[in-house]
Amino acid sequence: MVVPTTTYSNDIFMEQIGDNLDLTIVQKGGKNSIGKYDSSSDIEGDDMTIQFHQEHSHDGSGNNKIEYWHLDGKNGSVEVRQGSDNLNNNGVRSDSTEYSGHYARVDFHGDDNTIRIGQRNPDDSPHSATVDIWWADGVEVEVTQGSSGSKSANVLVRNDDSNISVLQHNNGSHSASISTYGSQPSTISLEQKGSNANSYSLTQDCQTTGGCSVSVTQQ
Repeated sequence: MVVPTTTYSNDIFMEQIGDNLDLTIVQKGGKNSIGKYDSSSDIEGDDMTIQFHQEHSHDGSGNNKIEYWHLDGKNGSVEVRQGSDNLNNNGVRSDSTEYSGHYARVDFHGDDNTIRIGQRNPDDSPHSATVDIWWADGVEVEVTQGSSGSKSANVLVRNDDSNISVLQHNNGSHSASISTYGSQPSTISLEQKGSNANSYSLTQDCQTTGGCSVSVTQQ
C-alpha cells in the first residue's frame, strides 16, 4: 500500500543593504512563507532588529504568510510571531493548538519605529494584520490577535509620535481599522473581545499641544 504524502515548502525571500541588521527567521512546519510585498520591497539600514517567527501544528486553509514592504531605517525593531503567544502575554495564551492561514504585512520608513504583531488561532480561522508607518518620528505599534474567529486589523501611521496598541481576541470575528497622522503625540488603544463580531474604524488627526489619547473596548 502506498500512502500519499503532501509536502509544503517554507519560502524566504529578502534583500538587505546595510547598518546593524540582526535578523532571526524561524519557520517550523510547512505552509510558511516570508517574502517581498512587491518588486520594490527591500530592507535597507540603520539599527534594525527583525525577528520573524512562524509555526503551526495543523494545516489551515492557507499559508502563514508575512510580506515585508520596503522597511527603511532609523532605530527600528520588527517582531512578527504568528503562532506565538510570546507578545507581552496579551490575552492569547488560551490557544492550545495552531493552524496556518495568518497573513501579516509590515512597512515602516523611518525614525524610532517599533512594530509587533502576534496572531494565534485554535482552529482554521485565519487572522490578518497590516501595519504601515512611513515618514514617522517616535512610533510604537503592537497588534495582537488571538483565539477563534477570523480577525482583521489595519493600522496606518504617517508621522510624529504615536503609540498604538490593538488587541483582538475571543471567538468573535472582529475587524478594526485605525489611522492616525497628526502633528502631535497620539495614543490609541483598541480591544475587541467577546463572541459577537465587532467592527470599528477610527481616524485621529491630532493638532492639540500635549497630544491625544483614545481607548475603545467592545464585547
